[in-house]
This record gives sequence, structure tokens and C-alpha cells, in this order.
Amino acid sequence: MKIAIKTIEGVVLHQGEASSFKEFVVANKGSLAEASLHMADLQGVDLARANLIYANLTRADISYANLAGANLTGANLGGANLSGASLAGANLFRTNLYGACLVGANLSGADLREADLGGIVGLPAHVKQIKGSRHIVTMLSDDNVSIGCRRDTLAWWLENYRKIGEKEGYNSKQIAEYGDYLNALNASNAL
Repeated sequence: MKIAIKTIEGVVLHQGEASSFKEFVVANKGSLAEASLHMADLQGVDLARANLIYANLTRADISYANLAGANLTGANLGGANLSGASLAGANLFRTNLYGACLVGANLSGADLREADLGGIVGLPAHVKQIKGSRHIVTMLSDDNVSIGCRRDTLAWWLENYRKIGEKEGYNSKQIAEYGDYLNALNASNAL
């Protein structure tokens, strides 16, 4: 079948013949920067080390896919299904993950600095560290959460992160970023 992958603006990135769309995407995984894969069925595909910089993957089904080491800088994964996916070591810097499903996903070693983590469903419990734009957030338990050199309970951080951020010279965007990280960790504990 004839297949084309386009950018959001409609410019053709790749076109050719393949037996399936999934097969074609995998064959071109090294150069999918800015690709429009909105609502694509990519369930179970191997996109390890794929170049998906600024790609549009909104509402795509990427469940059980291998995205280990993939570069998703600035990609839009809003509402995507990433359940059971491996994102180990993936670059998710400034990636939109708003409303994504991450139930059972492996995010070990992923770079989540400045990522939009709002509304995430099922942030994996094994996520213990989040690399923020200023400091790493480390969660060993509800009673042991560190940001930079300061350690306290998750409940304390949720109540005081704005005040501490201001005191430490964080700008409003950074304070909101760390609030999102803490809220995502709190939401994952409720599941």
C-alpha cells in the first residue's frame, strides 16, 4: 500500500510502499522530526532511539511500544495512550504529556525537564526522580521527598512549594513546573 507521513503543515516527510502504516513508521523512525502522527495506531511498535522531535502524537495509541532512548523533545503526546510503553532513557524535554495514560509505563532515566505532566493518568509508581529545569525531584516515599538540598514530606512540599520556590529565586514558570511534578507524584500515589 502507498503511505505518506506528513508534517503538521502538510509537507511530505516520507512516502513509499509498505505492507502497513506501523511498518512504514518503524522503517523511518530515524527521521520523524515534526511528523504528524495524530491518533496513529502505533501499538507495540519498536521506536527505540527514534527521532520524534516536535512530532504530533496527540491521542495516538503507543501502548506497549518501545520508545527507549527516543528523542521526543517538544513533542505533543497530549492524550496519548502510553500504557505499558518503555520510555527508559527517552528525552521528553518540554514534551506535552497532558492527559496521557502512563499506566505501567517505564520512565526510568527519562528526561522530564519542563514536560507538561498535568492530568496524567497512572504516573508509574517506580518513578522516583524527575529532572526539573533547576533541580531533581527525588521521591523515596511520601515521607521523603527532596528538591535540591531540601527534604520533607510530599504533603509539606505540596503546601509550601510556591513559598520555597520564591525564596530560592525560581521564576513563576519554574514554580508552576515543580508544582506539576509534585501534583503528578501525589496523583500517582492515589491509584
